[in-house]
Amino acid sequence: MTKIASRSRKFASICFPTRKALGLAFLVCVVVPTVLVALQINEHPKFSPSDEGAHWDYVTRISNGEGVPRLGELLQRQTLKELACRGTEGIPAKLVPKCSSQYFNAAKFPGGGQQYEAQHPPTYYALTVPLRWVAIEIFGFDDLTGTRYTGILWLVAGLLVLWAAGRVMGLTAPTIGVGVLLLTTAPVVIYHASTVSNDAPAIFTGALIALVAALAYRYPGQWTIALAAVGFFSASVKLTGLLPVFAVSAAFAIQAWGSSRSLKPRDTIKTFFRRWLPQGGALLFGGLVAALLWIITSRQLALIGPMEIIAFNALRGNSVGPDVVLNETTRLLSPITDSYVSPDTLSQDLQAFFTQL
Repeated sequence: MTKIASRSRKFASICFPTRKALGLAFLVCVVVPTVLVALQINEHPKFSPSDEGAHWDYVTRISNGEGVPRLGELLQRQTLKELACRGTEGIPAKLVPKCSSQYFNAAKFPGGGQQYEAQHPPTYYALTVPLRWVAIEIFGFDDLTGTRYTGILWLVAGLLVLWAAGRVMGLTAPTIGVGVLLLTTAPVVIYHASTVSNDAPAIFTGALIALVAALAYRYPGQWTIALAAVGFFSASVKLTGLLPVFAVSAAFAIQAWGSSRSLKPRDTIKTFFRRWLPQGGALLFGGLVAALLWIITSRQLALIGPMEIIAFNALRGNSVGPDVVLNETTRLLSPITDSYVSPDTLSQDLQAFFTQL
């Protein structure tokens, strides 16, 4: 126990070497994201058009003990009623049944009322259940709003982990502070942190990979299991979690190749794999195992094939290539009032202050 406490104090001293660094971390990792996301939630009581209704339905199913939904099942009556009464941003009320209806026919809702988010692994939804309990049962928020507030916890945790990763890599506190502010004031980050979505923990999963990889890089040792675990966790939250897994694994590959290419050709390959496998290889292995397990499991659970999901028709008309991914990435650099966050969402003066900071 003494050894663990000593290591914890040492790690804390690395992350927060001075009181100023601690204060800066608290400001950019806790205060700013909490304020911005809370304002976004408060200003947008309606469902987000980015599949929030289906994501919330997934959470409530697990919360009610119904287990993981199956592709092809319909949204619960509770979800359909909330969609009708609360409304969805950008969808006219006339396109859904009236709130006063005695019976809600799923077929009358956009997408046929199908639970198409059953395509995703249950990790995010299962972890969100205990997190939202505090907001709902202790602070008295309604079910949807309380579930949304878990996005603040995911974002704050992710930014703190990212701060730690930066410090382990030797970056100064002001440098990390600038990077964190760029993330936390980005419209796409504010938007997804304020809705029920398995994109909410994206900063956390990516930062966790960065931290464990940074520790493995700075302090070589027995990190194989930890790297495999974070790779598995990232992909089990959402399969796109494989993107940071591939990126960091590739970085380890470049490092391993650079340190072994001076050897004889025959020894170069052996040395490369000996150095890469315990680090980048383990990370990639964990991510691929999680993805493979879920793909097999989801196909076994599915009642219908993805081609039969009505909501996916919007995706079939256009190809999704690298240009779409790159276009979405540039949204990170958009002005604070652009993109996913509308100009009238938050206080302009408050946004201007954080942007200048």
